[in-house]
Amino acid sequence: MAGNTYAGKNLRIRIAGKTVFHATDCSFTTSRTMDAIASKDTNGEQVSPGNYTWGVATSYLVANKPDASATQIGTKEILDTYQAGSEATIEFTTEIAGDVIISGQAFIESINLSAPTNGVATGDASFKGNGDFVVEVFDGSDLPQLPDAPFMNGPSNVYFFAGIPFQYQIYATNSPDSYAVTGLPNGLSLNSTTGLISGTSTTGVMNMVVSATNAGGTGQQSVVNVALDGLPPTAPSALVASDIKATSFFLTYTGSKFNNGFVGANIEKYEVYKNGVFFKDAGGSSTGQLIQLQTSGVTNLWKLRAKDVTGIYSEFSSELEVTQL
Repeated sequence: MAGNTYAGKNLRIRIAGKTVFHATDCSFTTSRTMDAIASKDTNGEQVSPGNYTWGVATSYLVANKPDASATQIGTKEILDTYQAGSEATIEFTTEIAGDVIISGQAFIESINLSAPTNGVATGDASFKGNGDFVVEVFDGSDLPQLPDAPFMNGPSNVYFFAGIPFQYQIYATNSPDSYAVTGLPNGLSLNSTTGLISGTSTTGVMNMVVSATNAGGTGQQSVVNVALDGLPPTAPSALVASDIKATSFFLTYTGSKFNNGFVGANIEKYEVYKNGVFFKDAGGSSTGQLIQLQTSGVTNLWKLRAKDVTGIYSEFSSELEVTQL
């Protein structure tokens, strides 16, 4: 950006698009020959610019580059390039869009490795430019583009039978490299490569946080696993009619639950009955319904039953008598 100085820490040497791993210092130098011109009509020496030479140098810590790093070059790769006598694209850059970048083709001219008794091993590499160097503004277009972080898109409520083998697959977009989970109960384990959770648990309710990671970041999701007992849920209760009008009223009730005490999330739906005949469905997480299209002055009997996610119905609630105004 205009007016900003370049921090030395940000300036790096890139070799074939890869920064030097654990670099500690780098430099760019160029010099030009000057041809002297003298004549009988001049007292001082005149000069004419000739060709120029250029090069870069970098110092670094001798270390093994991480296998997973595709954006850096380590000691071994530098030595391999030198032994092969290969020309490489060299860049002197901050890798910050808008900053100046100096680039060109060069050969590795020399390498020096030093290993003091006290301290870490260090290396120095000098590069001799081959042809012109180019000075331009860096636009960042050739930098590796990180993927978006994973977006979790698996189910957040899962049901299982205690004591029976169970599997849950962690799902996420953008090609995760690894998976993790917290809150995993005894009896279950995670394959961190595939994202599959499997095993047998006797826990009634499991509250887990699953996550998926790639080079762009980590996504996570809360997952509630509820053990089903194979028994009918409790019947809805405490039916109350309010806001009674000529053709409508509002029906509230206490939701059904399983023997494990978990309420709501494992109920698929409620069925509302009028005078013993099915009237309408209500959502499994609901505790109230607007009842419409009734007849003024008429009295009806209302009741409900619940259906759980395994298809088992509860008993009916007690009936509630409602007279429209």
